[in-house]
Amino acid sequence: MAVSPSVDVPVIDTHVHVACGDTVAHPLRPTGVGSAWWSQQDGTAAAVFAAARSVGVDRVVVVQAVGAYGYDASCAAASVAASSGFATLVAAPDMSRPDPCASIGAILESPHLRGLRLFGVADGAPWLDDARGDSVMACCADRGLVAVPTIFSDRVPSLRGLMARHPDVVVALDHCAFPDMAGEAGERALFSLADVAGLHLKVSSHVLAAWQSEGRLGEVFGRLVDAFGASRMCWGSDHPQHEGLDYAGKLALARLAAAHLVDADREMFFAGTARRLGWG
Repeated sequence: MAVSPSVDVPVIDTHVHVACGDTVAHPLRPTGVGSAWWSQQDGTAAAVFAAARSVGVDRVVVVQAVGAYGYDASCAAASVAASSGFATLVAAPDMSRPDPCASIGAILESPHLRGLRLFGVADGAPWLDDARGDSVMACCADRGLVAVPTIFSDRVPSLRGLMARHPDVVVALDHCAFPDMAGEAGERALFSLADVAGLHLKVSSHVLAAWQSEGRLGEVFGRLVDAFGASRMCWGSDHPQHEGLDYAGKLALARLAAAHLVDADREMFFAGTARRLGWG
């Protein structure tokens, strides 16, 4: 899928992963989640940032790669700090701990930190229903951070409950809660969140590619805009974790999905929502 190096609106990619070549300072801790992108040269921070810049992306959000590093955010944090303002950070606390935020240590004080990734695809996210979820939401509220739950769509009812207990915390739902993995039930769960004002969607290459493969890209994307509004949606490439497209192809796919938006909504999807979340 070809794409011009220039873009018609500013672009902030809200979801990239990076690896670090120095495995002594940043040892790999593979968890078996996702692809082994971190073993390839194009997974290094330098390569990821160069790929984004080559197609005119203005900024990126580095999301801690739990599949590669577990809950050690040092590689992501170091890469962001060295990016000269090109990147901001979403770190992942260890949600198995009684006090998850304490597991991040000094990174919680990083000036580049903009969100906390509540990773729940490996354990079924039981913390949505207990004090650990409440603890992290309180931490986000205290520090002005966005909560970024990474969950499957069957856990949407519990996410709604957690958000109801913490209405002041802004939430950006990773990968739209993977509705493609649960078929119609997944989509029903996703759209059931449309009335939750603080809920934003990270519409990633993963879900865009799934809808495109089914011939439903325009349909589902249009329904999302109608239900949530472009001001609650943002694009994330999931590069290089998501395989099958290079970076330019991922941006082209997102632009295809958003092609029928009016200019103001297209700008919101590609940059405005990210800025409102403090990521741009």
